Amino acid sequence: MKRIAAAIICIVLFVMAPCAALASDTPNTLSENEAMYDSPRDVAISFLNDCAYEMFMYESKGLSNKTVLMLSNNDLVTANARFLSEFANRPASFDYWSISSVNFQNSLESSMDFVLNKVSYFKTIRADQNITRKNFETQYTVKKAVQEGDFCTIYINEFISFQYENRNTPSYVSTDYEVYLYQYNGEWLIANVIADDEFDRNFRAYGFDATEAIEGYYYAKDNPSNSQGSIVSNLNDANNALRSNVVSTRTYNRTNARAYAYTYTTQGYDPYHNFYNSLFTSWAGNGGDCQNFASQSIWAGFGGSNDAEAISNKEFPMDNVGSTSTTNWTGNSVLYNTWISTSSFENYINNSSSAQDTRMSAIILDFESTDNEISGVEVGDVMHVYNSSTHRSYDHAIVITDVFSANRNDIYFCAHTTDRKDLKVSDYYPVGTYGELRLIKPMLFTIVTNCPNGSHTYSSVSGGNGFDAVCNSCGYNRLFITNNMHAPLALGTTANLTATATGRIYRFATSVETPSGQIIWLNQTIDSPSTSNTFTFEERGLYTITTYARDKNPDVYSDSVSVSNSYTVRIY
Repeated sequence: MKRIAAAIICIVLFVMAPCAALASDTPNTLSENEAMYDSPRDVAISFLNDCAYEMFMYESKGLSNKTVLMLSNNDLVTANARFLSEFANRPASFDYWSISSVNFQNSLESSMDFVLNKVSYFKTIRADQNITRKNFETQYTVKKAVQEGDFCTIYINEFISFQYENRNTPSYVSTDYEVYLYQYNGEWLIANVIADDEFDRNFRAYGFDATEAIEGYYYAKDNPSNSQGSIVSNLNDANNALRSNVVSTRTYNRTNARAYAYTYTTQGYDPYHNFYNSLFTSWAGNGGDCQNFASQSIWAGFGGSNDAEAISNKEFPMDNVGSTSTTNWTGNSVLYNTWISTSSFENYINNSSSAQDTRMSAIILDFESTDNEISGVEVGDVMHVYNSSTHRSYDHAIVITDVFSANRNDIYFCAHTTDRKDLKVSDYYPVGTYGELRLIKPMLFTIVTNCPNGSHTYSSVSGGNGFDAVCNSCGYNRLFITNNMHAPLALGTTANLTATATGRIYRFATSVETPSGQIIWLNQTIDSPSTSNTFTFEERGLYTITTYARDKNPDVYSDSVSVSNSYTVRIY
């Protein structure tokens, strides 16, 4: 297998040349200079579009005839030498790509072989699974175009939308590319295509053989296993091996995790990733955002409040009790920590299984490459996928958002980087050579505090004045709100906004902040453990719902306390 080589430009040069520096949100818009001939931008878009139709719709487009692979050996050697002279010493713009690790001998040929192998693999395994789609569309946005010598580099976003034949929910795939073109006798040829996706991240520098991978797929298909998954980390009982000052155990709300994942992945054509949660650091350009997105979804499932102060203060259910290396799980932290690194997150779960302080408990199950049935999978679970024998294991995370059976074909996911929404697991991670996966099932979050009395004590409250939520000895506040979140809703939808508290409280209050910034207060609920209001969403965009709960009547008790919890609803 040939070594893969590439080089990437991160300095934008604005030059007056056939490939002029440009940026456009409108696909296929030509500059005045480009309109006189086949522009490199048009060639790049056409090639990516052909690749998409081969991989997703199984059409044959004769891809190699549009690349440098059609050149004679001598001309290819010349092109490669020119490519090296222009790009060999340039820094990489996609963080996973290490220029220093690449053997540049036969670089263009090897790079295009990789691209064609990738297309061939996905076309074959998807067609064999009979994955059919309707309303298939592609859109392209050129972000930059730079010419240097005989080469032009196009920085471009591809957005693919479709519906599976058995499903009316739209599925979206958004991917950033760098496309290198070589000008030969006045014709632009594709010289290299680099995708900022998990496949290129895992295989480009280490090699990928489509024939081997396809053979592995057919072998796994013909020799299926039906394991229940091997246990990597088991769930301890919430009180096992813990001191008597365990104060509460919070269960995982899978519906809320699902709603968060749908809310904060792409909702439509968006080449600049405007659907990311701005309250969290995005790691899309620095190591990948996949586990960061998965951690956010888990955090929402455990009741994380989506407001700037709570996130900045790393409030529970973030875990800031243990050491940062193994037992701490907090957002907006350093690179490769437990929140944003797949391996570090797994270490956190393994350490939490026996920890005696505040910690998350989860079940981790490994499934073999021949397991088409993923037993026990549920909405809100996280999968770590793409285990390459020559690369680090399980280094991509996806969030399970719909489950209709245990078959990979009936399990759907959302993911970051790059954006993937409502896709079949079998579409990207079928059985075969690279079909191993790790299923992570969050279950409980145990809160442990140190109380001088060994256990918490609370005052009694008379009548319908609520309940006392603050420990008289240590000040621990046991009041907590669980909002019932919504996945994105259509404009004009009337929905129930409901929430529950950890006890029969004195008062609930709910505010709705519209996308335009208007604050609307809904009816209060008195002397109840839950609240419910109906609301009609009449504006497109992101709404913020905040629920406030007060433990006891402030007119009677001066030490009355209140808490709040926020979430968002996206209206399309």
